[in-house]
Amino acid sequence: MVTEKNAAIVIGYRFGLGPKYGYLGNYTRTWPDHCGALFPSSCDPSNGLRFSVVFDNVPEGETVVASAAKGIEAPAYMLGWAHGKYTYERIGTTEMGTEVGVYYLPGSRELALRGTRFLPSSFAWFEKTLGRYRYGRRVASVETNGGGSMELHPFWHVSSTRFGNPIEHIHEAAHGWFGNAVRIACWEDLLLSEGTASYLTARAVEVAAGPEAAKILWRSYEHDVKDQMAKRDHPPWPEGCGAISVESPEEGIWTAITYKKTALFFRALESELEEQFGDEGSGRSFLDRVLREFYERNVGKSARMDQLLEMIQAITGYDYRRLSDEWLRSRGLPSKNS
Repeated sequence: MVTEKNAAIVIGYRFGLGPKYGYLGNYTRTWPDHCGALFPSSCDPSNGLRFSVVFDNVPEGETVVASAAKGIEAPAYMLGWAHGKYTYERIGTTEMGTEVGVYYLPGSRELALRGTRFLPSSFAWFEKTLGRYRYGRRVASVETNGGGSMELHPFWHVSSTRFGNPIEHIHEAAHGWFGNAVRIACWEDLLLSEGTASYLTARAVEVAAGPEAAKILWRSYEHDVKDQMAKRDHPPWPEGCGAISVESPEEGIWTAITYKKTALFFRALESELEEQFGDEGSGRSFLDRVLREFYERNVGKSARMDQLLEMIQAITGYDYRRLSDEWLRSRGLPSKNS
């Protein structure tokens, strides 16, 4: 129900089990642009919504875990839920007081604890580096029996087949800052969500699991990008805004290139900034400052990738255009990385 002064609009609707999107039996899946399979809404990523959801007739012995943005506005695809015979376990609390936990299905405790072992320290690093988390004081990974991973916040989904992989949990947590709290203006800016989250994941892994684990992850990014390029190459950042279909076989950008080539761009940017300022670690420090300021300035709003790049130039004085053209607007990899 949406209210405005004394007026109220009530929309009644039904939905059934979907084959791939919508309500899939005990969990939901609408990302990236299938919100209409679950509730009357456009999945335009720039739309900002607040949600409230109530459940009746929950099966006996089951728990419903729902992600519903009650604070700042969130993209429409962030509404979702899962239900099952869940056990909840708290696995840590950050210095800022956010409780980090995990919901797992019967028989999955060992898998759950293995997959989330770096999640509390990673989440703490996100808060310290980027700023306060805006979707509540308790967060958790939620096991589902399919559907991959989805950035529902504060309770994001990770499928059973991926639940033991720490990278899945950390990446979805990173969307609490980029992709959800800072929405993208259109699908052409998907790299601002997925690419930034992939970069932040690698940074968090280095802090939580150590430099060698981060090196392995960066090598996997490079491998996955090259593997995708051999199938269908595309720039991570297409021209325009609102002209493409995110999943189209011909023009879709929901691939490892958008996620991981963009992350590699940020790593190259670190090096460029460090070379400009001459101090070890200065590139990261400046990039962290930009990401934090960009988050704080755009939290609860939609934004575009060029706004982030312009802020990089405004704060550091670095002219980003050559690097962004090589990495983000072009196919292939820059020659020194091919």
